[in-house]
Amino acid sequence: MKRVITLQNVALFLFAGFLTGMSNKGSEFRELLFQDLGVAVAWFGVIAAAGNILGAVMGWYIHFFDRFRPLTFYMVDLLILAGCVILMGLTPWAWPAIAAVMIYNGYGRVRLIVLQSKNVNWSAAHL
Repeated sequence: MKRVITLQNVALFLFAGFLTGMSNKGSEFRELLFQDLGVAVAWFGVIAAAGNILGAVMGWYIHFFDRFRPLTFYMVDLLILAGCVILMGLTPWAWPAIAAVMIYNGYGRVRLIVLQSKNVNWSAAHL
């Protein structure tokens, strides 16, 4: 049991929980953001579809993220998610916010694949 509950594992789970919470809840305010920036409701679906298409394109390049060591990937993951959320929250212009939402949605489609791969590989190496 002492091998499982270590300071590094606790820090890893806290970090993973923070990233998961940010990735799950970050997209919930996009409609409010778009309304605040004056984006017409008719464009919401187009923006969501464009984000999904971006995610499909990212899926072709998922091996790029899989090459990173786990800690490096977690930092890149944090930078992408936090950067998008910060840009969505701070920009007064619609186009950068729309781009951030599209990247956030697209990346959200492929990030779990890499996260699961990193966790499975780490677990197999430490059992």
